[in-house]
Amino acid sequence: MSTALTYGDLSRAEQAAYDVCLRQYLKASDAKARLLADGTAQRADTAEAAMKRLRPPYHRNLWAAVRVAYCYAKIGLTTRRYTQASTRLETLIRTYAQQRGCPAFVRESFPQFPADLEPWPTLAADVSTAPTYPAALQQIIATFRAAAPDERLRLLLGYAQSLPALPAELHNARDSMEHVLECQAPVFLLAQLHEGKVHYYIDVPQEAPTVRGFAGLLHQGLHGATPAEIAAMPRDLDVQLDLQKVLSPIRLIGLTALASRMQHNARELAVTVSKRDS
Repeated sequence: MSTALTYGDLSRAEQAAYDVCLRQYLKASDAKARLLADGTAQRADTAEAAMKRLRPPYHRNLWAAVRVAYCYAKIGLTTRRYTQASTRLETLIRTYAQQRGCPAFVRESFPQFPADLEPWPTLAADVSTAPTYPAALQQIIATFRAAAPDERLRLLLGYAQSLPALPAELHNARDSMEHVLECQAPVFLLAQLHEGKVHYYIDVPQEAPTVRGFAGLLHQGLHGATPAEIAAMPRDLDVQLDLQKVLSPIRLIGLTALASRMQHNARELAVTVSKRDS
């Protein structure tokens, strides 16, 4: 076994799983490229600009509203599928490498591995020398890494119980929350800025304890951090928590996707603050 993971190190089942993820990525990537080439984004911008110039009665301009809704729905769906496929492929490589104790992978050995994907910045980073996570999440990472594999799963399920309930004003306002489609259970997310700190509200059903554990862990680790702290996080949280030995790659996609969405929300809040202060 080499110190860097190669395609030949994988079992036939693992190679088949890689091939499936790669096909899904290539299909999503092609759809994204077609979206850029066919001018959908430009048509959306044009239609939205036209909408802003509308005057009553608005029902006469229904077709303009339909064009705006169609263009943005198409953009959103295509982008979401591309993000899902990218996350799935990156997580798969990280998991197989971690399971074999490999600190890297040989990109060229994996058929058609996308040049624009990077499964991890540093696979085996030492948490004591990589303070790139908010303090609360850094402490959680240290606890997980010090625990035995079976204890890590119990720790994760403990966070399922600690996830705060939604405040009363959000109980009937699900449409104001973002649906994180990559997770294997219905997950709804809302991020708000309070006194320069990001506050997260996450809703996950009780009957999905693993996904709810991801949400509880991330809520405790990121709620109350600054947008800059959250935006600076690397994309290797699943590796840092060392969960590959107790959860399958498909399960870990939920953790990676939710962390990525929370990070994206923090960046958007930071931009909003910057524009407001300028």
